[in-house]
Amino acid sequence: RRVLFRSIKVLDALAPGHTPTSVLAQLARTARGRRIALVGHEPDLGELAAHLIGAGRALPFKKGGACRIDVESLSSRRAGALDWFVTPKVLRRLGR
Repeated sequence: RRVLFRSIKVLDALAPGHTPTSVLAQLARTARGRRIALVGHEPDLGELAAHLIGAGRALPFKKGGACRIDVESLSSRRAGALDWFVTPKVLRRLGR
């Protein structure tokens, strides 16, 4: 049996109005695992995703959308890789 979540933490930096840099700084101080799931709101989440992959524009998240971004480290200046990006409509279809 696999454990999906070891712990849930509330990060102040994920509240509306924080920069991607402040989110990454707080994650670097608090993250313990190799896999991290973030939940947030627009436009901040789309801007964070864009920052992580080195894109010039925010990713257009719809309410309930999700993506996977692989990064080497939270402190790396190297851009991460967008592995997948799905809309809520696609997720609903997968859930059937």
